[in-house]
Amino acid sequence: MTKASALAVGLLPPSRKALLSLSDSCDFTEALAVPDAIAVLREQRFQAIFLDSQAVGLSPAGLDELRTVSPFTPKAILVEELGSDFLAKLAEGHAFRVLRSNVPAFAAEARHLIRPRTSERLDFEGAGVRVTGRVDGAPFAEDLLDLSNRGLSFSIGIGSSFDPFMEGSRLSPLRLEDSSGAFLLEVASATVRHCRVDRASGRTVVRIGASFDDPTMARSSHVRTLTEPLPIVANLRKAARSGAAFTVHVPDRDQAYAFERADVSTERQRTSIRLSGPVPETLQESDVVRVTFDHHGQSYAGLASILSSHAGLHLATPRSLRIHHRRGSNRHRPPPERPYLVRLRAAFTGVDWVRPVLDVNASGFSVAVDLKTDVVPPGLIFDSIELTLPTGVTLRASGVVRGLSRLPNRADASEGSPARCGIQLTDLTPAARKALNDSLLAGGFPQVEVAAEDSFDEIWKFLGDAGFNFHLYSDGSERSLRIASHAMKHLLGPARAVGTNLIYRSEGQIRGHISGLQMYSRTWLATHLAASQGAHRQSERASRALCLGLAEHIESNPSAEFVKFFWQREAKWSSRMFGWAGRAVLQPELAEMNEVLVLGRPMGPPLHGDAAVTLRECHQKDLQLIERYFVETSSVLRIRSDDLSAGMLQLGAVERLYEAGGLERRRRIRVAVVGGVAVGFSLLDDTTAGIQLAEALNAFDVFALRDVRPELAHTVRAALIADAVRFYEAKGLTHAVAFTEQGDWTPYAEAGFKLASHARSLTIHRSLLRSWADVLDLLFQKRRELMTTKTAS
Repeated sequence: MTKASALAVGLLPPSRKALLSLSDSCDFTEALAVPDAIAVLREQRFQAIFLDSQAVGLSPAGLDELRTVSPFTPKAILVEELGSDFLAKLAEGHAFRVLRSNVPAFAAEARHLIRPRTSERLDFEGAGVRVTGRVDGAPFAEDLLDLSNRGLSFSIGIGSSFDPFMEGSRLSPLRLEDSSGAFLLEVASATVRHCRVDRASGRTVVRIGASFDDPTMARSSHVRTLTEPLPIVANLRKAARSGAAFTVHVPDRDQAYAFERADVSTERQRTSIRLSGPVPETLQESDVVRVTFDHHGQSYAGLASILSSHAGLHLATPRSLRIHHRRGSNRHRPPPERPYLVRLRAAFTGVDWVRPVLDVNASGFSVAVDLKTDVVPPGLIFDSIELTLPTGVTLRASGVVRGLSRLPNRADASEGSPARCGIQLTDLTPAARKALNDSLLAGGFPQVEVAAEDSFDEIWKFLGDAGFNFHLYSDGSERSLRIASHAMKHLLGPARAVGTNLIYRSEGQIRGHISGLQMYSRTWLATHLAASQGAHRQSERASRALCLGLAEHIESNPSAEFVKFFWQREAKWSSRMFGWAGRAVLQPELAEMNEVLVLGRPMGPPLHGDAAVTLRECHQKDLQLIERYFVETSSVLRIRSDDLSAGMLQLGAVERLYEAGGLERRRRIRVAVVGGVAVGFSLLDDTTAGIQLAEALNAFDVFALRDVRPELAHTVRAALIADAVRFYEAKGLTHAVAFTEQGDWTPYAEAGFKLASHARSLTIHRSLLRSWADVLDLLFQKRRELMTTKTAS
């Protein structure tokens, strides 16, 4: 860390002793009197100026001259006791701060004066680092002067126009480059905070100071705000009962404090919060603070006033609670027995650390930093990262700082400014990413593992022994085995990017299995859950670990925005577990549950549609027509999760992912035309057979446009169904499968389709996946307690 530099004027022994306590972070240059200090300031710049109250030349005229020579440098006068009118007037004018050198708080106040932005600044003047970007649409490239965690400053020469760099101007994007043009730091945007003339360095330049915009604000953040008293109090009570940690933030002082426990009580129709634990002196009655806590994967924040700071912190109930989910993926906090260590190197800022990891996920990790001593601004690029897993395996990559967030101070600690530094891993090889994913899974669920490429035979035998209904591939024929083997072996190997198979082992044997398949560009399907038919508790343990493990695994994939579940409505266990957990997280446009009819027809006599209905392939102009149909009949959630917008209908992005793994997946679209006018269409999934054993990825549905009269709509649907059956027969499938949410399935019945099951589908956004998993875990726990009670009785 680069030490700060300060000028000390006329120090007497008490002041000198007080400043010596800062020698670890600051180098001092001494001047005997104010005139001497003025001469030094004409030649040299400092981060701060300290004057002894007994210094020679400490007069209004002398101080005015000193302020003129160094107008922007923070200044303080050191005293032992207050009371002088002269010193009081200086303090009132805010040009000089008066610090008592004989009080415990002196060191913290003096460090804040030296580092007024509460973060260390590194000096890069003359280092040849360039600041590049755009302002008002025009490019610029200037010399970097200094860098901190919150921003930077650069110079533009006199004669250059600095009109675009007025306060409030946006710089977007903003980059730092070395002499070779390599990026050292990159942020999406920054805001100009000051523009001033600097003459202290011996040359006149215009100094532009810019602060980095909060990078987390650009992320997808689903936010709700509660304003009604009852839901606010209910959420506070639930969080307090669950033992959630409550943190109090002091906005104007940039401080935060964690408390051991919270109690929510109501007296005389007034609800309040009492936080137990030491209360720092900085929190006083009537202060307004921000209260935050996490519960069921969501973050809650609200403003509250302090009612009392005696015997804990007593707070009024917030008038509103803001609920948000910012993380792109889950965080795993390593336990002490499974630590992750990381070595970080950034030659640009001199970083070379070995530190324990606070939390980690498939995309990156975070470490603890001190904003007063560590310079790791958002966008900083690390040249080298060595992440050592609990197994001792070391992964190598590069990375970039994605954000800094304050961590709570201890109530009895006034020094330091702790923060979490989030770092995204880049350039991880597929093998390294697999090792990291497997390590994360093993940390949360030791008996769950990602199936290896040679696991097909073992999994296939287990599914049969467990009584799993193979649906279309349960006949034991050589053909069925060949189809399932081809599909699953690809998913276990080269196509692992679009499919994940998890197995649960006990005593060396597979006791459970579940799959995750990429169904659409943003959506994964959870399927093929099976557990041994042995002891009830073992089956429950396996099902719990597999369901929660798959949720962790899918959430670790940043491209998985939605997760979809199907289960039979008649299946009591599935309806209780998945249905109850799903209803607990239902939110408009983030989660929805629908009734689905699963229909099947073996290939048999050919079907023929009405000759008046002409069928053709979809044209480009038809895509907008189909999109409009779903906009008028479906939710935005379904359109996004099922790729029903015009640009996504044909699954082009998904097709390329499957092709890379040696598999096929696309969507065929057929259009029905009567009298030259489009009157309906069908969506036919076309996927390598056997990827999903009920062929949910080879299912279809047909639609008549809304303005078509009912009798014609029936004819159009019948023609499209006959066309779909011919398509799947030509593809070589033994059955045609339809998944439809339309209540009237008469045209299907007339074509020979039978009702396989009434199913329910649950689609949830990734921001609710953590809440869903928490509720599901709670349901498993309640079932265990119930079964234990029944066994005991």
